[in-house]
Amino acid sequence: MARVTRAPRHRTLMRAMMTLPGLDGTPVMIRNVSEQGMCLASKDLLPCCGEVIELDLAGTFGLKGEVRWVEGREFGVQLSAPLDLHGIGLANQRRNGNMAGTLGGQVENRLLRATPKAESAPLYAC
Repeated sequence: MARVTRAPRHRTLMRAMMTLPGLDGTPVMIRNVSEQGMCLASKDLLPCCGEVIELDLAGTFGLKGEVRWVEGREFGVQLSAPLDLHGIGLANQRRNGNMAGTLGGQVENRLLRATPKAESAPLYAC
């Protein structure tokens, strides 16, 4: 059985608004991201596999993707265009700046680090 290589995932917790065709936006939590996809969680509305959703997050509007899997309250989305991980990381740092003071000035910067080569990255489930 051939091993499927995919881009490394970066764990995060970010809020976003998900819009499904014909429905108002609903809040979702982004659990992890890669350049081509993300894992999201919703306590209100879950999309179905194959549905195309739109996401608004961290100053990135009109981000579209196809739902690839749904399990429990989580689902995976393959994005239609590459995600700017560096820009998302910077927006996340600005948004969480007040919390950094509480944590002794340390702000999460995993999204800003260079990503390892795909062949050396282990395969993780969301």
